[in-house]
Amino acid sequence: MCLPMELRFLGSCVEDIAKKDFMQLREFEGKANSRHDLIKLQECETDEDSFRTKMAIYLALLHSSNRSCSNIIFEMLENHVHKALAVLDGMNSETVYRILLVLSMAMNHPAFSFQQRTRMYDLYQVASLASDRILTQVCIQQGIFCLFMMLQV
Repeated sequence: MCLPMELRFLGSCVEDIAKKDFMQLREFEGKANSRHDLIKLQECETDEDSFRTKMAIYLALLHSSNRSCSNIIFEMLENHVHKALAVLDGMNSETVYRILLVLSMAMNHPAFSFQQRTRMYDLYQVASLASDRILTQVCIQQGIFCLFMMLQV
């Protein structure tokens, strides 16, 4: 609910904060916006955790007008839905949060088409429901453990 000038001010503040990490992120920004690098990444096999980490970084650094790279990233996300982006029983909470982060970034990224964002939203909804169940189980287990520890004291 910002006015255009307020939004521009916020953008300037964020830009100033981002300058501190500019040199560190420059290489990754180049890779996130290069069709050649993304195609190379698409062809190599990576483990699920590495894939999630790379997608979070690439989605953060993908330019909002880069449709060709967003299509490649979308295709990679679609190809990894059942491997790297599925919330499964027994996952630790950090992994669940990383999956939700990647899906929420994808469903809101301006470089994605409406249909792509809708697909990512659907995947996010499924992951969110599964994560609620898993995170509730983790909280219950931790609560039982804390209760057990309190009884021992």
